[in-house]
Parts: sequence; structure tokens; C-alpha cells
Amino acid sequence: MKRQKKIPCLSGFGGLICLLATIALTAATNVNAASSNGYQGFFTVLDITGASPIDTSVFSQPVDGIFIRWDWADLEPQPDAYNFTKLDQAVRLSIENGKAIILGVGAGAQSPTWLLGAPYNVSSSNFIWSPHGGAAPCQNITVPWPWDPIYQQLFRNLVRDLAAHLRSIPGAFDDIVAVKITGLNIDNVQLQLPSSNGGLAPGGLCTESDAVGAWQRAGYTPNKIIATWNLFFAAFANAFPNQILDQSIIASGDFPTISNDGVRLNGPNDPGYVDVKQAFVTSALQAVPGRFAIDTTALTAYPQPPVEQTYGQQGAIMGYQANDYLGDQGGSGCDAASWFDTPTPCTSAAYEAILMNGVRLNARWIEMQPPNVSLFPNDVVRADIALQKHHP
Repeated sequence: MKRQKKIPCLSGFGGLICLLATIALTAATNVNAASSNGYQGFFTVLDITGASPIDTSVFSQPVDGIFIRWDWADLEPQPDAYNFTKLDQAVRLSIENGKAIILGVGAGAQSPTWLLGAPYNVSSSNFIWSPHGGAAPCQNITVPWPWDPIYQQLFRNLVRDLAAHLRSIPGAFDDIVAVKITGLNIDNVQLQLPSSNGGLAPGGLCTESDAVGAWQRAGYTPNKIIATWNLFFAAFANAFPNQILDQSIIASGDFPTISNDGVRLNGPNDPGYVDVKQAFVTSALQAVPGRFAIDTTALTAYPQPPVEQTYGQQGAIMGYQANDYLGDQGGSGCDAASWFDTPTPCTSAAYEAILMNGVRLNARWIEMQPPNVSLFPNDVVRADIALQKHHP
């Protein structure tokens, strides 16, 4: 699908830059939305979870597309009874404003509670968990066992029905450039399960439960997780046959260190350790060459963890999301390389440095927090031009 990006220009010198950028982008931003592993552009994150109205201002931002994310619990509040109202609005506004779409629906702790009751009775474990690797206050969460066959079937039904619904909206399915592979999540669309050994969280804000011990008691093994991921991946690949299939990851601490014999391990160097994330990447690259992507969600102006580039070298398409160290209202933080630093509100130059780092890292697209796009539209445009030059 061909699109031409609309860029609202500001007044003054910044407006002149934007106007010149618009002229350049008129020819350069005809994005092949579906089945293209080249340049995809810059996307605003739009979280439609919860009862709050959609922030419609994001559709007039100078971006190529919208990353629409929401929770399974909101999408299917009752069995087989979907609430597509907010999704339909976001999709319609994306199409009307010439924006491409990335989709992501969170599962895991974001799954509907009816899964856990009769007649489904999906098995689950409870955890006290600190988000962002221990840098945030603890939460009490319930996570279904991913290998539970009923959980697996119901989530695959969701993927199938979501795709069928989007096909029913004129222009919607072809407007989707990428879909996040989910099903193994905690509180977002990242590939992650609780994996703490218990005790004081790294940030010192709270005491986490022993997630590894809980998973041992539940019967967790790496092979079960690999088989589960392959099922979910196949569901997305079949439902979205032309779109990029994107796995959002964190660099480390994403899975409990347990062997296939059920033994608690100290880390990757222990005998019996299985790198499940590498197993996922290898499987996907073989199954859909040229269509599998990896993205990470804490892009800063500092060097990124080497594991991310390793997957790119293996053939994965690379995407990034600018960090959200300052939360929903503040967006990306600057002068911080991780959640454990002290981020400060970004200046124009500092924010552009984050985006340009993504360009240097061979990103095909970059997702951004709405407050930053509103504050620094001309920096986004300049980075977008640089990204296009990087992927002509």
C-alpha cells in the first residue's frame, strides 16, 4: 500500500525546516506498508487500554504511523464477546490520516480473568514483581501458565478473530505493516515472564517473590516455552501473512533460569541452560525469512546491549522504541542509559540524539512516546529523513 505522509509544519525557523522536509518527504515517504522489510519510518505509541478516550491528537503528528497497543482483557472482556470499539476508531483515524499501523495486544498478566474460572480453569501462578528489571515499585500479578493447552487455544482464537475483524474494515488489513508476537508477556507486549529469584528488587524499592521457585513448582521447562512460542508465532504468521512479525524483547532477565530437568540455574553459563530467545529467533528466521523483526523498547542515546545487534546480524529486521523513563506524561528521559539512572526531561538536541542512535543501529522503524513527538516535531522529521537515507 502506498501512502504519503502528512506533516503539519510550525512557524518560524523550525517551520522552514519542516517545510523543506515535507518537500523531500513527498517523494521519499511512499512506504510499501505490507510485506516490506525496508524503511518503515517513525511511529507514535498509542495505548488504547482502559476506559479513557483515545488521544486523537497523535493522528496529526508528523509521523509515518501509529503503534496501537492494548490488552487482551480489554479486547475480550467476556468469552467470544469482543469489544473492538476503540480499536476500530484508532484504525479508522490512522487510515484517514495516512498513517501505517503496527498492532500489539498484551497477554500474560493482561489476560482476561474469566480464563481462570470455570469452564476454562486455566492454570496460573501469582507473583510479586517489580517492573523494569526492579527499578519500579512491586505489583501483585497473576500470570497464566503459557503451556496450558486451553490458554494456548484461546489466545490463538483471539489472534484469528482479530485478523478476521480487521479484514472486514475497508483498507485496514493492508494498512498494517507489522504485528507484535505476543502471548508470553507480563504487563506489556515484551517477551517476558517473571524471573526473579526473590528478595529485594535491584532498585531497592520492594521485595519480589521467588518467581523461579514458583515456575519450578508449576512445571516450567525451556522446551515447554519454546513449543508455546512456536504455536503463537504460527498463529500470527497464518493470520497476518503479509505483515512483518515483530518480537519485542528485553536484553536480559526475561525468562526464569530453569533447565529442562527442572533444576534452578545460576545463569547462562551453567550446564543445562537453554537460550530460549535464541531458539525463537532461529525458528522464526527459518520460517519467514525477510519478515521477522526484533524490537527493543528502551532506546537511549547510549550504546545498546550487544544481544540486540546479534539478532540483526543473524537476519532479523531491527526496530526500536524510544525509552519511556518518564512515564506516560513525560515520555522519554535523557541523560540516562537505563532505568536505574536518573533521567531528565529531554531537550530538542538530546531527544534527537536518541532517534539518531536508532538510525545508526540500522532500525527500520522507531516507535516514540506521544509527549516527545509533540515537543520535538522537527527533530522527528530530521531523524525520519536520516532513516530514509539509511534505507533508500
